[in-house]
Amino acid sequence: MKNVDTTNEPWTAGEIRDWARRQGIEIGERGRIPSHLIELYKATPSTVREWARRQGIEVAERGRIPTGLLESYLARPSAVREWARQRGLAVGDRGRLPAELVEAYLEPFRALQGTAA
Repeated sequence: MKNVDTTNEPWTAGEIRDWARRQGIEIGERGRIPSHLIELYKATPSTVREWARRQGIEVAERGRIPTGLLESYLARPSAVREWARQRGLAVGDRGRLPAELVEAYLEPFRALQGTAA
C-alpha cells in the first residue's frame, strides 16, 4: 500500500509505531508508515462504533469490535476508491465496488491482523 505523509495529522508517527509494537506488529524505527497501518490505528473502537451506528448496525457499547465489523469499517467505499485511484485503477464515483477490489484492499489489513494475533 502507499505510504502517507503524516506531517499535518493529529497523531505522530511515534504514536503509531508505539501502538503497532504493542499490537505485535513489526515496524521500523524510521521512514514513512504504510497507509494501511495508519488506517488500522485510526480505527479505534469508538470510531468504529460511531460509524456502525450511523450505518444502522447494532453494536455493543463495550468489548472487542468483531472482526467482520472492523473489516466493514475499513472497507468503506470512499477508502477503497481512494486506495484504488492512488494505484491508478479505474473506479467509478458511485455504485458497487467489485469484490476482488475490496479483497485486494483488505489483504494488507488481514496480514497485519494475523501478525498481531
